[in-house]
This record gives sequence, C-alpha cells and structure tokens, in this order.
Amino acid sequence: MSADSAVQLIDKLAHAYRESAILMAAVQLDLFDRVAEKPRAAAELAAVMHGDPRGVRILCEACVTLGLLEKRGELLYNTAASEAHLLRHSPQPWRDMLLHHARLYAKWGYLQEAVMQGRGVG
Repeated sequence: MSADSAVQLIDKLAHAYRESAILMAAVQLDLFDRVAEKPRAAAELAAVMHGDPRGVRILCEACVTLGLLEKRGELLYNTAASEAHLLRHSPQPWRDMLLHHARLYAKWGYLQEAVMQGRGVG
C-alpha cells in the first residue's frame, strides 16, 4: 500500500462516523417521513420539527450530499433509497435497525474503556 493510499484509508476511517451520525440523526428526527408527507424547504421543516432553522438546514444539506435527499430549488424530496428503506412504512424498512444502531452509537464512544476493562460496548 502506498503512503498516499494509507493516508486516504486512515482519513476515510477517521471521518466515517460523520456519515453515520447524519443518517441516524435524520432517522431519529423523522426527517424522511416529514419530507414524504410533502416536499418542503429546510426552513419549513425546521418549523414543523420545532428545530433550529440553521441546524435543520445543515442536516438537510448533509443528507443531500449523502444522496438521501434531493433538492429541487428550495424543496427537498426523498431519494429512492430513502423512500424504500428509511420511512416508517417503507417496503424494505431499515428504520428500526438504524434506531437500534443509534442507541448503540453512543456506547461505542467508550470502546477504549471497554477494551481496557475487558467488557463489551453493547
């Protein structure tokens, strides 16, 4: 493995948690279900969710970047993947599994302690 490839691998692994956190936050906040109700702008979603407009906008933009939402003008739409897997009533639901992962996610932040104490993280 070249030095550049090794650095790219390490960088990818070091930042992978961000994508997981974005996905899990969006699922926990029912973002995809709210977009499925009707296409909305991020500001309208923030109002419906009783969330901070800037925070909701950043989360929506991150979901667009990850291919979980599409943006047409100011309106947000679910992608085919989100429709198929991330809604409460998706035909092939992953939502419940992701909610389970979200509960475990915080525990993985203590992996070093679990290793040193010889216990599991879950």
